[in-house]
Amino acid sequence: MLQNRIKIFTDFDGTITKKDLGDEIFKVYGQFEPYHTQLVNKEIGIKQYWKLLFQTLPKDLTEIELNNHSLNYEIDAYFMDFVRFCQENEIELQIVSDGFAQYIIPILNKLGLENIPVKCNTMFFGDDGIKPVFTGADESCNCMSASCKRNAVINNVEDDTVIIFIGDGY
Repeated sequence: MLQNRIKIFTDFDGTITKKDLGDEIFKVYGQFEPYHTQLVNKEIGIKQYWKLLFQTLPKDLTEIELNNHSLNYEIDAYFMDFVRFCQENEIELQIVSDGFAQYIIPILNKLGLENIPVKCNTMFFGDDGIKPVFTGADESCNCMSASCKRNAVINNVEDDTVIIFIGDGY
């Protein structure tokens, strides 16, 4: 009998964290609406959504300020137990997110979880402001995620792998 490998992929915003940090950043520093409603109503696509949101951020917002702000948000009370369960049972755990490395990585580092692989978007901090960079984008993907979670999953498993996805994201 063939034993299948198990890989678990989890969303980050609103799954590992109690709140969606991507949303919270723009509620605190930028302008969340009307763009979120336009995205939900399919009036704009996900990449256009992120680009519009980023245009509302102050040009002088620093990566350090953003990181420090992000570290104030709570993670799910059971996440660390879940990570231990995966480690004890040799189950691979990866994060696939439409969020941004600039707040995901500092939170994982704070928790001592810097070894968990992460596939997500990044931010470019330049003189003319902050821009989203969609490192996992795929033009053939038409899902509501600028960092294609589907491809991040299927490109990181073998044919006989049992895939588990946890999250409330697209």
